[in-house]
Amino acid sequence: MATLLALDHITKSYPMAGQEVPVLKGISFSVQEGEFVTIMGPSGSGKTTLMHILGCLDVPTQGEYHFRNMELAHLSEMQLTRVRREQIGFVFQNFNLLTTLNAVENVALPLIYQRISRQEQYRRAREALARVGLEHRLTYRPNQMSGGQQQRVAIARALVTRPPLILADEPTGNLDSQTGLEVLQLFKELSQEGHTIIMITHDHDVAKWGQRILEIKDGRIVADREVTA
Repeated sequence: MATLLALDHITKSYPMAGQEVPVLKGISFSVQEGEFVTIMGPSGSGKTTLMHILGCLDVPTQGEYHFRNMELAHLSEMQLTRVRREQIGFVFQNFNLLTTLNAVENVALPLIYQRISRQEQYRRAREALARVGLEHRLTYRPNQMSGGQQQRVAIARALVTRPPLILADEPTGNLDSQTGLEVLQLFKELSQEGHTIIMITHDHDVAKWGQRILEIKDGRIVADREVTA
């Protein structure tokens, strides 16, 4: 497998009360194409800051972030936006669906920047919704769907641009246990199909769904282990 991304001694500090407060302290790891990696840590461990850097929502203070042979740490905001829009699919805890749009319209949103027809946008959106088992909910709006169905719409939206990386932030955090298991099973299936997935979680039981667990504590990676059956 080829390396999709690699972080090399990434640090991140934020100014607070006149001084720089370190949040990430020399993070280094790589992810191969097709891997399903979970990053686990308690509140305050730095995992959210790490997710923001992985997703090009923030930049490190020091260190290098290589993604598909591009060095991202010092790109301009416009360049980062393009990488974020074209190369990364996001799944959030709160779904982040637009309540005024139906499922197809929500899923098609990331395609508006691509030079394809509206007809093609909607065809791809319907295809993505079918992949997550929602071909019967195409015209439903978020308030007409359960939490699990809304998260499946969010996953379809992450898939629709066919990005090399799917980044999921606590994707089961707002779901009941059974629905959460169904969503995790979907991520596992997507991984088996060759999608590269990085999932952020504080829950050890959720983390075990990945092939590999990175544990972060106090801004450092303290463990990197393969998941055994």
